[in-house]
Amino acid sequence: MIFPVKAGSPPIIGAFAVAASPSHVRWIAPHARQRSIYSDPDEPLMSRRHSILLVSGIALTAGLCCTRAPLERICPDLSPGDLVITEIRGKQAGVDTYGEWIELYNATDEAIALGGISVDLYKLDGSGDFRFLVRDEEVEIPARGYAVLSGVVAADKPFTTYAYGDEIDADLFAGAFVEVYSCENEVDQMFYRALPAEGTLSLDGAVEPAADDNDSTDDGRWCTDATPADPNEPVTELGIRGTPGEANRPCP
Repeated sequence: MIFPVKAGSPPIIGAFAVAASPSHVRWIAPHARQRSIYSDPDEPLMSRRHSILLVSGIALTAGLCCTRAPLERICPDLSPGDLVITEIRGKQAGVDTYGEWIELYNATDEAIALGGISVDLYKLDGSGDFRFLVRDEEVEIPARGYAVLSGVVAADKPFTTYAYGDEIDADLFAGAFVEVYSCENEVDQMFYRALPAEGTLSLDGAVEPAADDNDSTDDGRWCTDATPADPNEPVTELGIRGTPGEANRPCP
């Protein structure tokens, strides 16, 4: 799931270039912005995340002589594609009690401990970023199952696996590039141009989720799930729920 910048791509906006196709999206590190976007495609470019980590690491190293040893890092042993971003629910129009979340799917045959996993979102214009870390070592996602990482409003919902609202209380970006990491190892990435004002952004539930199929909302594998609540069920929440913690509905 590499997004190379190709000849004919539009100008770089902020930290990366955006085109009509996900194959034309690639992070451009700050130090590399003066390079031509038509550079050798085989020459690697440092991601924005890694350039930030490099600067942070230098600063941290400089101060270690005056501080205690850092706590042990938790880095789940994951391969690219083991976790798949499958559903995103952002800020809703009108009254809503379901809240915001990002759903992940475990594409392996074994349960995965999510402690140490981080989720990074970057605005499409490069003007801001949003990051949270799963800090509970006991949180797991079952084999071929789902985990829902929720904001403040959804923190106490039965479908929530982990609530990140204590770390950052902010709305998910309307349009963003999303990365899931285990320490420095990327597990999944995708980008979306807009979140629906009603319902969720949902990966097509007609087939089993796969990281090779979720790279961009431009490719037709994503849709808005604005399915209303069952009128025969009692009304206990306000808003359009989506399918947090379970298989998505097929896209039209």
